[in-house]
Amino acid sequence: MSKLTRVRVTGLLDRFDHAFDIDQSWEFVILHGPNGVGKTMLLQLCQAMMRPDHARLRSLPFRSATLAFDDGYIIEADRLPPGEEQLPDVDDGDPSRRRPKIVMRLRRSGSLVSEWSAGFKNTRSLRRYAEMIDDMVPFPRVKPTTWLDTETGEPITIEEIASRYADVLPEELVAEISSIPDDARAFFDAQKVHLIDTERLLSVEPSNEWPSARAARSAQNRPLSTRGDAEHRSTVVYLADELANRIRTALAQNSLISQEQDRTFPQRLLGAQRVAATEAEVRDRYRDQAELRSRLSAVGLLDQTPEVALPLEELEAWQIRVMSIYLQDSALKLANFEELLRKTTLLREVVNARFLNKSMRIDAERGFFFETDRGLTLSPSQLSSGEQHEVVLLYRLLFNARAGSIVLIDEPEISLHIAWQQQVLNDLKRIAEISALQFVIATHSPHIVHHWVDRMVSLSGEAG
Repeated sequence: MSKLTRVRVTGLLDRFDHAFDIDQSWEFVILHGPNGVGKTMLLQLCQAMMRPDHARLRSLPFRSATLAFDDGYIIEADRLPPGEEQLPDVDDGDPSRRRPKIVMRLRRSGSLVSEWSAGFKNTRSLRRYAEMIDDMVPFPRVKPTTWLDTETGEPITIEEIASRYADVLPEELVAEISSIPDDARAFFDAQKVHLIDTERLLSVEPSNEWPSARAARSAQNRPLSTRGDAEHRSTVVYLADELANRIRTALAQNSLISQEQDRTFPQRLLGAQRVAATEAEVRDRYRDQAELRSRLSAVGLLDQTPEVALPLEELEAWQIRVMSIYLQDSALKLANFEELLRKTTLLREVVNARFLNKSMRIDAERGFFFETDRGLTLSPSQLSSGEQHEVVLLYRLLFNARAGSIVLIDEPEISLHIAWQQQVLNDLKRIAEISALQFVIATHSPHIVHHWVDRMVSLSGEAG
């Protein structure tokens, strides 16, 4: 895991210079400052550099930026000065329309690895690529290399399309549009960055068919998705469904493992000449697995079934042999649930410690839902705004941020009670332990900071 150790940006909003270092032992650093100094934009800039998202970099007002990591890598981005910074706008071919030119560099241990301009390598290929994209994304093209996001009504550039649908577009197209040199690609492919913005409850999630089922639709000559295919749901409802899918996937994988182990069980039992395990070891492992099953049942990953008690008298040799093989198989089956168990357990613990008069329930059908102390069942959409913000933030950190990610969080305090704000950083520390995450947090709240004053970085309102 690469950890961010230094951030430098000049000319942010054509006005501010910000610079700070991050102690490698910290799980998080806290950015604070008055409104208008570019805290949100700084997080967006960090994300765009680590991807790298060239279209986003060109849209952000800054002069230069540097990110340094604990493995010796450094990313640099410069907007070329007036007279040099413009590229033709390939959207309409009009040379009078110009775009900023961004030059990026990747260094390691002081040596230059690669330098490139964020733009298209071969604009003559754009028409062919645009036609390929037409067949693979659900949006109409409104300019030669611009599509309309029918969910938001906003235009999407060809670079944004390549970034958003990189997993379904041809590799040659993504490589051409992204402009990342081969000697820098491995570094950026390994980067894991996740931005949680202030509009985390407002996103409209597309149907699950986008884009995972696109190939199946194409093979069946079915039309591409349109606006009518989108499911207009609140984020918290979407995430509940996502958790249900995760649980069902884990159960299906467990079933496959069980079938294979059960199929070979007689052969392995009959072929076992001796067993190294002792009776004490068998009893200890049986007890541990029974406890694990109980925990899995509590979060809806297994049905609650009574455990068969081992006989109190001393086990015979053949019983130890049978139980040893059974316990080996059980360990393999249960291991499939371990990561999901850790995350769902922490999600429930934090939520249930915060929410008044209600608790979270988890199962394979609904993902998560809530039950009041009077027995009333509530859907996620019936939670208050603050409760939804808490659930969405926790869920995205636990399940959507990949292990080893650098997570950028803008204003985690939104809609949260003061008492909840004071616990946010404690929650982040626990989550960091599970997924090895590093957090960069922008906040206005002194209650978020609480007693973590030593990890604060002030972004001054003074011009650079």
